[in-house]
Formats: sequence, structure tokens, C-alpha cells
Amino acid sequence: MVLSKENREITALSGQAGFGSAKPDFECDIRSADVLDGSSLQLRGTVQATGSYTKSVMFNGSAYSMIDQITIEYNGQPVLNLTSDADYVAQMNRVLHSSYTQFENDDVLALASKDVKQAPLSFVLDLSKYGSALKYFLITSPVASLKVRIHFQTDLARVFYANGGADGANVVSGYTLNNLRLCGDFMKFESSAQSALIKRLQSPTGMKMVCHSFIPQRNQLIPTALNHRIQGSYQYRNLVSAFYLPVPTTITTKVAGIAENDIISIIRYNESNYPLNMRVRLSGMNYVNQNGTSGCSQKMEHLTGVMKSALRTPEENNTARELFDGYLADSYQITGVSFVRGNDNLVAITNSGANGFASRGILETEFDTASAQGNITLLTIGVVSTVVSVENGQVSVLR
Repeated sequence: MVLSKENREITALSGQAGFGSAKPDFECDIRSADVLDGSSLQLRGTVQATGSYTKSVMFNGSAYSMIDQITIEYNGQPVLNLTSDADYVAQMNRVLHSSYTQFENDDVLALASKDVKQAPLSFVLDLSKYGSALKYFLITSPVASLKVRIHFQTDLARVFYANGGADGANVVSGYTLNNLRLCGDFMKFESSAQSALIKRLQSPTGMKMVCHSFIPQRNQLIPTALNHRIQGSYQYRNLVSAFYLPVPTTITTKVAGIAENDIISIIRYNESNYPLNMRVRLSGMNYVNQNGTSGCSQKMEHLTGVMKSALRTPEENNTARELFDGYLADSYQITGVSFVRGNDNLVAITNSGANGFASRGILETEFDTASAQGNITLLTIGVVSTVVSVENGQVSVLR
């Protein structure tokens, strides 16, 4: 069916150069007569931090922290609509779903632990880390168009940290991205196969493509130890799992205008306390955390819970190595719960989680901590099923 495959690059109308903190918006359209592999999208280019600061400048986490917002639209419908905290989402996906080899390979591609002040360095970002993985052959022209919008982070303390410490009055003033382009694999089908695929998309039966999307929500914790009670909203959605990341409300410790320490790959509660008596449920439904109504308090119970939430099948292995390293060092204190009713969290099972409509979409989370949690915000990342439906040539997105 596939006659040939070619990796092509698409550039923004505003060119390839000068993006970054001074030019934060990148937008491009894909309209090709050939077929796109929806899971192959990558952002490639070179990056260099600018300013008078002369010591080492490192990414928070990796180059994935450069992207603050990302939207992918298929014929005007948002397949991916991550309008905040894209940096934390990408790092979470790397930690939860990468084997040791995958994580190390991605570190190289995304310039983790590289000084980006001295010279322009090339990078490759896999956009599926933000939740864009449509593992389907996507027809664009003449059926539809694919539009990618990216907003780069302008808060430099969210992008970089000063690995070299203070340098007098010298500061990091920004960063510049050049030779920036979107790349993907395009395939040329046999004419009869491509005609059949186009005909199917334009027919009443159409095609349905399923993926998991991420919905970040923030709740600042009260500066006490007890009675942390927060609510999230996931109405009209199939909620598969939820993850909780303790992130700084404001970045108070800065050097040279950027963060003093890595605030993306290192996230922890004050005093490195794990939540006590943590219970999670959709309003009026059963608690889905480890240990049910008694709550979850112990470190290894939290690790078991987040691991259960991350696995897509019970037999999945060789994944989440970095999660265990983070728990071992108390440096990545993510917790999580799974709403999956059975044992399989496969993307194709569109009703595997909990129906947010029945509970008015209210996600109730309650826990205590052993110490006060001043300047800590709980970033809740809900994972929901998203179905992209193409019928009669019209695209609709259901979550």
C-alpha cells in the first residue's frame, strides 16, 4: 500500500529565524496530497540563551520546557489543546512512560544537562510528549488541513536555571531559536489505496481516531499542614487517570533573572513530605486511591498508585525508570490515581475510565501533610479520552 516515505519539514509563514522569548508564537499549516503519520511530528531547530551572563545556563528539565502552550487542529477542531503547563506535562510523560534507554536518548535530543549559553545547539522535540500522538494515517489535502500552534515560554525562570550561580550583575536576557521547523513522515500510497481512504473519510460511516489528552488545573495549597481540600472539573469527559504535581506557586529563588534550581525535573513538597491520608474520587463515587476510604499515606503506597495509573496494560514493563529514581531520591514526588474500571488502560477503550457527567465532573482530592505547604501549588493533570471523528468530510472532537 505504501510506495515510499519521506521526512519533510514545514516552516512558519514568518520564517525560520528569531523565535524564542522575543518572538514567542510559531504557527504552520500542513496541506499535503500525501499521507502524514500523525505520531511522527517533531519540532527541530537550534537554541541559544542570550544576555551578559557568562556561566552555565541549563534547561529546567530539558528543552521541552521552552513550550508553554501547544495546539494542534485538524480542520479547525483542536485534537490537542494544551493551553498551560505544557512543560510539566512533557516532563511527566517522559518520567512515566520512558524506559531507561528512552529517557537517556531523549535527554540527548532535548539538551538536558547542556550549557545553552555558549553556542547555538541543535535539538529535536517529540511533540507526542505533549499528548499529540495520533497513531493514524492523516489525510490532509484535499480532505482537511492540520494546523500547529506553539507559544514559547517567556518567563525565563520557567525555562532555565543558573547552574553556575551568581555572576555579579550579569543576567540571562532571553533565548533565540533559529532554523525552526516542524518535521513529520509523509507517505505516498498507491492511488487506489489513497482514494479508498479519502472515500472513507467522506462517507457517512467515516473514521474515528482515539487518543488521550491532558487537562492541567492549578490549586494553591493553603500554608498549613492539615486539611488540604481541592476540587477539579472534568464534566462531560471520560476521566482515565489523574496525576498530582507539587510545583512552586512563584519562583522566589532566582539568580541572574532565571531560576536558581531546576523546577521542572525536581518537584517536591515542603520538607519532602508525601501526602498523608490522601483520598481521591469523583463526587458521589468510590475512592480510587490506594487503600480506598482509609487514604494513602506511605511513600511506597503512593509509588504503587502512580505506577498503576501510568501503566497501559498490567503486563507493561521496562518503563518509568526515572519515576523510581525520583522516588528513591525524593526529588520527583508525583502522585496519581487511576479511574480505569478494569485492568487495561488502552487508548482504544474509550469508556475505560469514569464518566464525569454522572458526578457533575467534580474531582475531589483531600489530604494532609506533616508540614506547612507555603508557596506550593498542586498541579492536577487529568487524562481524558479524546475521539477525533471524521464523517462526511467533517471533523469533530469528542472528549
